[in-house]
Amino acid sequence: MVERKSLADLAGALNTGTLVFELAMLARVQVRYPEIPIVFLETRPLAEEWTFRYLGAALAEYESEPHTGPQMRAAELPIDYGDVRPPTATGRRKGGA
Repeated sequence: MVERKSLADLAGALNTGTLVFELAMLARVQVRYPEIPIVFLETRPLAEEWTFRYLGAALAEYESEPHTGPQMRAAELPIDYGDVRPPTATGRRKGGA
């Protein structure tokens, strides 16, 4: 997710208290998904360039990996994401029902 805030949006969020809520959500995401970077950039062009390069690198890494066998779809993920394992040859998760 990419989010951009103008100075006016930031000031409004400070006044209404929504910034505290947003920062709490951001902290929760950072703890749950530490491998996903959270960056703060000064300008929109810099943010666009960073995002373009980051997503390009992610795509290149994905395309370089071999993708053999059945792939797990989001609908097949268990409720507890901490125990996600690749599907077996039959297409079912190990240890799952």
